[in-house]
Amino acid sequence: MAVVVDGKGDIWVMGGWVTGGGSDSVWKLPNGTKVWQEGPKLPQGRVGGTAVNDSDGIVFAGGTNPDHDATDTIWALGDTGWKEIGRLSDRREKLASASDGAGTVWFIGGVQQTDGNKAKDTIDIIQHHNKYVDGNLRLDHPREAPSAVNLEGIGLCVFGGHDGGTVYGWWCKNSAKTALLPKQPVPRSGMAVAVSGGVVYAVGGYDTANNVNGTKTVEAFKYTRD
Repeated sequence: MAVVVDGKGDIWVMGGWVTGGGSDSVWKLPNGTKVWQEGPKLPQGRVGGTAVNDSDGIVFAGGTNPDHDATDTIWALGDTGWKEIGRLSDRREKLASASDGAGTVWFIGGVQQTDGNKAKDTIDIIQHHNKYVDGNLRLDHPREAPSAVNLEGIGLCVFGGHDGGTVYGWWCKNSAKTALLPKQPVPRSGMAVAVSGGVVYAVGGYDTANNVNGTKTVEAFKYTRD
């Protein structure tokens, strides 16, 4: 399932696996409360999609539909529910997303498991809910289930994610900044990540090539800008 925290500090949980395919459920935990509230349902059930909160609101992209096929839809949550605002350049699941908090959202990597299990190096961009194309922006390697962050003073960076048996380390849009970021002792795919107070948190993940099918690992590290 996809999880985001909005500008009010409310936690949103969207989609995820249920018996028979992806869920269209959306739930919100308002900041400072202990009671979940049901939110506007997704237009269709999704597994392995990604969501991000930006200055323009919450955006959800990709994932598999109830027939287990990867999708290319991009939906934005508005006052009256979800609406389609664009399409990914290719259908994929297990992709990552990040935002600069000022109108730009990146959708990164992923895989098409039902089409030869092809990992992707694609990076799609939305600016203020409009598609923007940068033909030169791609990952260093195709990556299934990467994690992405936008770091103050550094910019967009991606870590983890795999192509076959290889799990990759850091890639940054500004390549000169990549060396500033610490290597993980055990690189992983499928991590939950968050940035708070200048600290990056990386939780869980897997490395199937080394028989790590899930982990309790929680890592936290500060980063330098120069």
